[in-house]
Amino acid sequence: MNHPIVIVGAGIVGASIAWNLARRGKPVLILDQTGIGKGATGRSFGWINANFAETPAYFALRSAAIDAHHEMEAALGPVATRWTGCLWWEDEGASFDAHVAELAAFGYEAQVVARPEIARMAPALATPPDQAIHVAREGGADGEVIAARLIEAAVALGAKIWIGPKANGFLRQGGRVIGVATDHGPVPASQVIVAAGAGAATLTGLPMANKPGLILRTRPLPAILGPIIMAPDVHFRQDAEGRIVAGEIFSGDGPGQASITTDPGSLALELIERIRVHLPGQEIEIERVTFGLRPVPKDGLPAVGPLEEGLYIASMHSGITLAPLIGTLVALEIAEGSEAPELAPFRPSRLS
Repeated sequence: MNHPIVIVGAGIVGASIAWNLARRGKPVLILDQTGIGKGATGRSFGWINANFAETPAYFALRSAAIDAHHEMEAALGPVATRWTGCLWWEDEGASFDAHVAELAAFGYEAQVVARPEIARMAPALATPPDQAIHVAREGGADGEVIAARLIEAAVALGAKIWIGPKANGFLRQGGRVIGVATDHGPVPASQVIVAAGAGAATLTGLPMANKPGLILRTRPLPAILGPIIMAPDVHFRQDAEGRIVAGEIFSGDGPGQASITTDPGSLALELIERIRVHLPGQEIEIERVTFGLRPVPKDGLPAVGPLEEGLYIASMHSGITLAPLIGTLVALEIAEGSEAPELAPFRPSRLS
């Protein structure tokens, strides 16, 4: 009997891998304990960007991933992503200048804009900064929406999804992983791919440095905000339905980081007040607050590749940005047995 490729995790990364494998005619089964996009994917700020990359290889991966988003949308149709660009002034002085220089060295399509241009781009902002970095090609996405569309498209091509089983470990035979052990029983597989977000460490032992994150969404507002705003005190954007989506600085090291785990309710109220300062005169009210762990491999870079025979992992922060490209490259490696050169710097073996 030919067993399917089993993907553990129905977040945006697992969903993208599933769709790309299904497009290649491979039998696919997705397992997820909680539901499509209900983990880190649905609790993400959703900034699609290549603005922060520690290495040239990582910048190249993130930049190519932006293009992959457009290719995915061309195949699937609109997925509620807003390509509004971004205004960044999280740092100032020498740190601001250093980031400008770094982006220029990478060849990123970024430019420094002054207050009059910022005011034109984002007229709702009460106090535009003296300068900001503007990147026109960046966007904001609802990861849960994208994951659902990818799974829907994969299922239409023959993939299957099981919601509820919890993956507890792996089945092995002859030195090879041959399936997943779940609390609903064994699930045989021709290949297992772990795309379990923050749960990758527990399941596989991959060294992780997961970071807590809090994201809030407001009640829908009229269209008042164009670019994504990356200010020193809060990050916020407006989604396709008019909600303001906000969080602290994306690294998880913002001024209220300690409150994320000790008093998230107070932090949410504090974030709302920060947004009101930036957007006065708007009826900004909290609709939903989500708390979760951002999946971050130990050195901050993606971990994508084989762990042992029959077992492959795709774990990363910035999954919203990277998922369309990662799905394409992983499916290429699994389906054709080849190695994608783009993934060479990001193999999990470096973390062992």
